Amino acid sequence: MIKRVFLTNILYFISSYKFLSNIFSIFLILIVNLYNVRLILKKKSIKGLALSHTRFRHDIHILNNSSDLSIYKLPLKIQYLILIPFEKYLYEHKDKIFYPNDKLDKIKIRNQKYLLKILNLFFGYFKFTLTASVSYVQDYDISKAAKESGLKHIILMRENFGIIKKQADDITNYYNAFEKSTADLLIVHNQSTKKLFESIKMFENSNVKALGCIRMDEYLEKLKKVAIKDTKFSKNITFFSFSTNSGCHLAETPRIAAFEKKRGLVKFFKNTHNIVINFAKQNPSIQLNIKTKWSQNWIDLIQKNWKEYSGESKFPINCNVTALDDPHELIIKSDLVIGFNSTTLLEAGLRDIPIIIPKFDEASEIYKEYFDFEEYKDSFIVANNPDELNYLLSKSLSNSGISQGIKKRRKILFQNYVSSLDGQTKGRYIEAIKKTIL
Repeated sequence: MIKRVFLTNILYFISSYKFLSNIFSIFLILIVNLYNVRLILKKKSIKGLALSHTRFRHDIHILNNSSDLSIYKLPLKIQYLILIPFEKYLYEHKDKIFYPNDKLDKIKIRNQKYLLKILNLFFGYFKFTLTASVSYVQDYDISKAAKESGLKHIILMRENFGIIKKQADDITNYYNAFEKSTADLLIVHNQSTKKLFESIKMFENSNVKALGCIRMDEYLEKLKKVAIKDTKFSKNITFFSFSTNSGCHLAETPRIAAFEKKRGLVKFFKNTHNIVINFAKQNPSIQLNIKTKWSQNWIDLIQKNWKEYSGESKFPINCNVTALDDPHELIIKSDLVIGFNSTTLLEAGLRDIPIIIPKFDEASEIYKEYFDFEEYKDSFIVANNPDELNYLLSKSLSNSGISQGIKKRRKILFQNYVSSLDGQTKGRYIEAIKKTIL
């Protein structure tokens, strides 16, 4: 607490004097260049600043392979250091920041004035800011201040919407209450997501473009190559794990947070994971990979549930639970994929393998309307209860092929709700960003 107060006072003091602010900005430019040392030699490229850069995963690296752009990652520790003077405000009002509010508006203006002063010279080093979502509170004031300083604001929206109507309706209503965005360009992956955002008042003044999912270009190339199988195991299963608020986080007020104990897909999460892990235990010749989006709390909960179910403190030796493995690499070496409410299902659908979607407990009861899998039913296998899931795991590994009709339907779903199949996404992104800036 004392440290935060001290840093707050120091930062406000620096922002009060142009000379000190310029020195601070030069110091930041030096740090950012060292953090992105490979970009220093790209003299003629357009410089951008990525906020919350870890949220982009591999996308920034792909764009930086172009000679046209140099997207610098702002180290997270530096971003959070700059935000220390209003850290408390961000925490207390994280669910209200994007809504019009006279009292909060005054605080926002004060915060952005501070950022403009302390980062004025720093902002001048770049042409645009890049954010990975329309609703990251830690990016809000910085991107606003940068826009005031003359930078363009570009959002690369990573989430896809539209395949399930109830989820899309809730997202539309949720964002419709937000204040208007100052983003110059909002890039989304597909036409269904573009249609949703174009109907939202928040983006009345922004250019919304559906350009594809940039990481899919590399994935499409990988699919053309022959996958090398692990000879230690006869079959490989990948289970793309889900959080307990996946798809239904807006079903109740306040929003359902991930891994709450009493709301969300609590029972469904527990049963699905235990069934799949137990199947691996009963079939030691099979490799099971469970992929989570992050490790904190998530993997611990899977392990806790497994221990309560089996009495064993460790996962079976052939069960790998990971947040770090590349999802596409996992898909490519899989003989069977399991998932729920995730675009990884549609990505895996480009392979000629069975794909199982569990749907029972809360997913078919209290939150049933959030998981209408009508669009999926002719392309994927839906398991409607725990016993059926267990049966389908064995059956799908024994019958691993799919028909031409299923292949065709899966490709249509992928193009409608994930990305183009032409492999030219990177070029479209670069042209759109250059056009917005120049």
